Amino acid sequence: MDEAEESPTQPLPASNMSILAIQASLTAATNCLLIPCSFPNDQKQAFSEKVSNLVRDEAFIPEFSDRINNPS
Repeated sequence: MDEAEESPTQPLPASNMSILAIQASLTAATNCLLIPCSFPNDQKQAFSEKVSNLVRDEAFIPEFSDRINNPS
């Protein structure tokens, strides 16, 4: 992850997407999920940004990795 953060616009080794592209996709997907909610747009945007920032969270990544285990 540290290597990927040094070049956030470069594709990840096992993917054709960069960290920035993944964050943008997560933000867009979260925004779509929140459309039916009656929250103001600024709150929707703030929540979307928090969700997309999980991609880079140092505590979340190892925990998530442990939960999904090794790829088959």
